Formats: sequence, C-alpha cells, structure tokens
Amino acid sequence: MNQNKSNFFVIGLILLAIGSRLLNNHYSWLANFSPLAAIAIFGGMNFQKKWMAIVLPFTLMFLSDIIIALDNGTKLFHNYVFFTYSSFIVVAVLAILLKKFINTGTLVGMSLLSSIVFFLITNFAVWFMPNSGYPANAAGLMESYVAGIPFLKYTMTGDLFFTMVLFGSFEMLKRSNLVKANA
Repeated sequence: MNQNKSNFFVIGLILLAIGSRLLNNHYSWLANFSPLAAIAIFGGMNFQKKWMAIVLPFTLMFLSDIIIALDNGTKLFHNYVFFTYSSFIVVAVLAILLKKFINTGTLVGMSLLSSIVFFLITNFAVWFMPNSGYPANAAGLMESYVAGIPFLKYTMTGDLFFTMVLFGSFEMLKRSNLVKANA
C-alpha cells in the first residue's frame, strides 16, 4: 500500500471541503451542508498524526473563508469565527478519544454529535455577541437556539452524509489495497 495514494485521498478531502463551502456560498439551500465535521471525525479516527485531525479542518475553513471573502467582497472573518473554528476542534478531539470504538453506530453517533456541538457553540456565539438582537439572558439564548433550528437539519444531513461517504470510500480503498489502514 502506497503512502502517495493515502495522500491523494487527503487531497480529495481538501478539494471536497473547499468545493462544498463554495457551493454553500452560492446556494443558500445548501447552508451548512459541508464535509468539514466529517473530515474532523475522519482525521481523528484515521490520521496517524493526530494534530492533522485538528489542523486540516481548521486550514480548510481558513482557505475557503479567504476564497468566499474574495468572491463576496466581504471581510475575511465574521464575528463568530473563533467559535465556528473551535467547534471543529472539539469534534476532532472527540473523534480522537473515540477512535478505539470505531464502528457504524459510533460513526452515526459521532456525526450527529458533531452537528449538535456545532449548533450549540455557534448559536451560543450569535447570542453572546454584542448587538446580537437577542436579550442577554437565558430566554435570549433559547431564542438564538430556536432561530438556528432550521439550519440544524442541513448540518445534520451534511455531517451524516459526508461521514458515511468518507468512511465508506476509505474502507473500500483499504480493501482494494489502494491506501493504508491509517491515512
């Protein structure tokens, strides 16, 4: 099994992530339908160098944010960027911790958990920011979470879809001896 073929798989992840975020930017009905959490899960459970499970989603977000900002003529970082990026770090760390329990059930659970982590962190950030429009109390926080529910379905659908595609593809490539067991 060739390390170069594993590298091609990772390059494919990079192209998939950036491409999907660019599509999200142009088609609002794809909002939050992204492979970034799936890549964090995949990296945490498969990368030999665990730091890559954190660095890769972070880097992909950063690169795609640059392209989106240039494409839209907007500023590079929004007010919630720290929270958004942090949510993927949390997902990668959880995946690293759950690596020894890898199976279909764990992947489905981890995919749904990643959606919930992203939802909780980013909607908290929206509420937390000054001038958010939400009252600075528990009712305002709940209002922020309720307003985020329509986006949660896209996040969950994307996380589940891309997690299954990444792990399924990687498993097929391993069985065909095209990639190593660990990327």
